[in-house]
Amino acid sequence: MSLRNLSLETLKDLDCGQAAEAFNAALKRAIQDCVSRPSEDRVRKVVLQCELNPTDTGDDIEVLFQIKDTLPTFQTQSCRMSVRKQAGQLQLVFQSDEDDDKAA
Repeated sequence: MSLRNLSLETLKDLDCGQAAEAFNAALKRAIQDCVSRPSEDRVRKVVLQCELNPTDTGDDIEVLFQIKDTLPTFQTQSCRMSVRKQAGQLQLVFQSDEDDDKAA
């Protein structure tokens, strides 16, 4: 095992690359959301945070990485549904799109 200086370039070599993999996964989610919803004008964020906490000896530092992604909330169009009582319980019912596909 060799010693490495911590940097963005060596992050992939730390802890079996978990922080780098988490960052890449969050970046992929943000990119996919931009491609899937180009008309959504709110920004997507991917944050890599590094927390450094000195130990009592001063010779070591506890280092923790947090990766956070923020995507705009996904929202569907509203649908009108009917209320039905089934087996003594109130249920919401709707017309399935599958019925239209089978008729075509």
